[in-house]
Amino acid sequence: DSLCSLNIFGFHPKIFELLENEWKKFFSKNSNNPKNEFALPTTINNFIKKKKCKLTVLKNNSNWMGVTYKKDKTSLQKYIIKQIKNKKFPKKLWGNN
Repeated sequence: DSLCSLNIFGFHPKIFELLENEWKKFFSKNSNNPKNEFALPTTINNFIKKKKCKLTVLKNNSNWMGVTYKKDKTSLQKYIIKQIKNKKFPKKLWGNN
């Protein structure tokens, strides 16, 4: 029952030029350290502070299933099957049902 931020973004195409410029700066500073991460939420937040973009937050009451590690696969598959049986997810996501 914990709140979480999934950081799922839907971007307007204009943002990609800004992101590309930031990526180039990040890569030039971090190319020798592959463990450093280009954090998209941090980058977007910096754009907002600099008034380079706006963000709209859409709230959702759905459950979250984490998929980070290989071991997460089985529990996710069981969750999806349950949602399909309960008719909360379509049996076929793409194509004719």
